Amino acid sequence: MAQSTTATRSPTEKIGDEAAATAKDLGETGAVLAEQAAAVAQSAREALAEMREIVERFAAATGDRAGEAVDAVKATGAETAGRVAGLVDDARTLGRDGLDGLADTVAKRPISSLAVAAGIGLLLGLVTQAGGRR
Repeated sequence: MAQSTTATRSPTEKIGDEAAATAKDLGETGAVLAEQAAAVAQSAREALAEMREIVERFAAATGDRAGEAVDAVKATGAETAGRVAGLVDDARTLGRDGLDGLADTVAKRPISSLAVAAGIGLLLGLVTQAGGRR
Protein backbone atom coordinates (compact mmCIF):
# COMPACT_ATOMS: atom_id res chain seq x y z
CA MET A 1 0.00 0.00 0.00
CA ALA A 2 2.98 2.30 0.25
CA GLN A 3 3.12 4.82 -2.61
CA SER A 4 6.28 5.91 -4.37
CA THR A 5 7.73 9.10 -2.90
CA THR A 6 7.88 10.68 -6.37
CA ALA A 7 4.16 10.09 -6.91
CA THR A 8 3.28 12.01 -3.73
CA ARG A 9 5.62 14.93 -4.31
CA SER A 10 4.01 18.29 -4.95
CA PRO A 11 4.79 20.33 -8.06
CA THR A 12 6.71 22.76 -5.84
CA GLU A 13 8.91 19.96 -4.53
CA LYS A 14 9.51 18.70 -8.06
CA ILE A 15 10.53 22.20 -9.18
CA GLY A 16 12.80 22.43 -6.15
CA ASP A 17 14.44 19.14 -7.14
CA GLU A 18 14.94 20.39 -10.69
CA ALA A 19 16.38 23.66 -9.36
CA ALA A 20 18.84 21.74 -7.21
CA ALA A 21 19.88 19.62 -10.21
CA THR A 22 20.33 22.76 -12.33
CA ALA A 23 22.39 24.42 -9.62
CA LYS A 24 24.60 21.32 -9.46
CA ASP A 25 25.06 21.37 -13.26
CA LEU A 26 25.96 25.06 -13.15
CA GLY A 27 28.44 24.43 -10.36
CA GLU A 28 30.12 21.65 -12.33
CA THR A 29 30.33 23.88 -15.41
CA GLY A 30 31.86 26.63 -13.28
CA ALA A 31 34.44 24.21 -11.89
CA VAL A 32 35.46 23.11 -15.38
CA LEU A 33 35.77 26.73 -16.52
CA ALA A 34 37.83 27.58 -13.45
CA GLU A 35 40.26 24.75 -14.23
CA GLN A 36 40.58 25.84 -17.84
CA ALA A 37 41.04 29.48 -16.85
CA ALA A 38 43.77 28.44 -14.41
CA ALA A 39 45.59 26.68 -17.26
CA VAL A 40 45.34 29.80 -19.43
CA ALA A 41 46.60 31.94 -16.54
CA GLN A 42 49.56 29.59 -16.01
CA SER A 43 50.46 29.82 -19.70
CA ALA A 44 50.31 33.61 -19.49
CA ARG A 45 52.59 33.57 -16.42
CA GLU A 46 55.08 31.41 -18.32
CA ALA A 47 55.02 33.82 -21.27
CA LEU A 48 55.67 36.76 -18.94
CA ALA A 49 58.55 34.90 -17.28
CA GLU A 50 60.05 34.30 -20.72
CA MET A 51 59.75 38.01 -21.52
CA ARG A 52 61.47 38.91 -18.23
CA GLU A 53 64.32 36.58 -19.14
CA ILE A 54 64.64 38.26 -22.53
CA VAL A 55 64.80 41.68 -20.90
CA GLU A 56 67.47 40.46 -18.47
CA ARG A 57 69.52 39.02 -21.33
CA PHE A 58 69.12 42.30 -23.18
CA ALA A 59 70.35 44.27 -20.19
CA ALA A 60 73.35 41.94 -19.86
CA ALA A 61 74.18 42.25 -23.57
CA THR A 62 74.20 46.06 -23.75
CA GLY A 63 77.33 47.73 -24.96
CA ASP A 64 79.12 46.25 -27.97
CA ARG A 65 76.38 43.68 -28.55
CA ALA A 66 73.39 46.01 -28.10
CA GLY A 67 72.30 45.65 -31.73
CA GLU A 68 72.31 41.85 -31.49
CA ALA A 69 70.33 42.00 -28.26
CA VAL A 70 67.72 44.29 -29.83
CA ASP A 71 67.30 41.88 -32.74
CA ALA A 72 66.94 38.93 -30.34
CA VAL A 73 64.34 40.78 -28.28
CA LYS A 74 62.39 41.74 -31.40
CA ALA A 75 62.30 38.16 -32.71
CA THR A 76 61.44 36.56 -29.38
CA GLY A 77 59.01 39.36 -28.52
CA ALA A 78 57.08 38.76 -31.73
CA GLU A 79 56.95 35.04 -30.97
CA THR A 80 55.79 35.69 -27.40
CA ALA A 81 53.19 38.17 -28.63
CA GLY A 82 51.85 35.46 -30.93
CA ARG A 83 51.65 33.03 -28.02
CA VAL A 84 49.83 35.60 -25.87
CA ALA A 85 47.38 36.24 -28.72
CA GLY A 86 46.76 32.49 -28.84
CA LEU A 87 46.12 32.48 -25.09
CA VAL A 88 43.62 35.32 -25.47
CA ASP A 89 41.83 33.34 -28.17
CA ASP A 90 41.79 30.30 -25.86
CA ALA A 91 40.31 32.39 -23.05
CA ARG A 92 37.67 33.77 -25.43
CA THR A 93 36.80 30.22 -26.50
CA LEU A 94 36.56 29.12 -22.87
CA GLY A 95 34.15 31.93 -22.11
CA ARG A 96 32.07 31.14 -25.18
CA ASP A 97 32.00 27.42 -24.27
CA GLY A 98 30.95 28.30 -20.74
CA LEU A 99 28.07 30.41 -21.98
CA ASP A 100 27.06 27.67 -24.40
CA GLY A 101 27.09 25.14 -21.54
CA LEU A 102 24.98 27.47 -19.45
CA ALA A 103 22.55 27.96 -22.33
CA ASP A 104 22.28 24.18 -22.79
CA THR A 105 21.53 23.72 -19.10
CA VAL A 106 18.87 26.42 -19.20
CA ALA A 107 17.35 24.86 -22.34
CA LYS A 108 17.21 21.44 -20.70
CA ARG A 109 15.67 22.72 -17.47
CA PRO A 110 14.03 26.11 -18.06
CA ILE A 111 11.76 26.06 -15.00
CA SER A 112 14.60 25.03 -12.72
CA SER A 113 16.87 27.66 -14.21
CA LEU A 114 14.22 30.29 -13.62
CA ALA A 115 13.83 29.10 -10.02
CA VAL A 116 17.60 29.27 -9.48
CA ALA A 117 17.79 32.75 -11.03
CA ALA A 118 14.90 33.93 -8.85
CA GLY A 119 16.58 32.48 -5.78
CA ILE A 120 19.87 34.20 -6.60
CA GLY A 121 18.03 37.46 -7.20
CA LEU A 122 16.24 37.12 -3.86
CA LEU A 123 19.52 36.44 -2.05
CA LEU A 124 21.24 39.39 -3.72
CA GLY A 125 18.31 41.61 -2.82
CA LEU A 126 18.45 40.51 0.81
CA VAL A 127 22.20 41.01 0.99
CA THR A 128 22.07 44.49 -0.54
CA GLN A 129 19.22 45.52 1.75
CA ALA A 130 21.06 44.23 4.80
CA GLY A 131 24.17 46.16 3.75
CA GLY A 132 22.15 49.39 3.41
CA ARG A 133 20.72 49.14 6.93
CA ARG A 134 24.09 49.37 8.69
